[in-house]
Amino acid sequence: MKGHEDDDDDDDDDDDDDMKDNHDDIVVNVIDDDILIMKMIRVISFHIFKMNIILLTDFRVGENNINSMIINHTIKSLR
Repeated sequence: MKGHEDDDDDDDDDDDDDMKDNHDDIVVNVIDDDILIMKMIRVISFHIFKMNIILLTDFRVGENNINSMIINHTIKSLR
């Protein structure tokens, strides 16, 4: 009888290990999703930042420059 009870305990331990393994997989998937979202935000914000730098450098080259005149006209027409 005592040996039979030990067998039951071993089965319960295996079930607990399976649940822990599944939980670890879920945590890893959530972390991977967060990293992916952060990378996407970083890429999008970098492109917006890059576009702003291009506009600022065009303005700084010279306000009488043809490029800045075209940009000024485009901005005024968008408003």
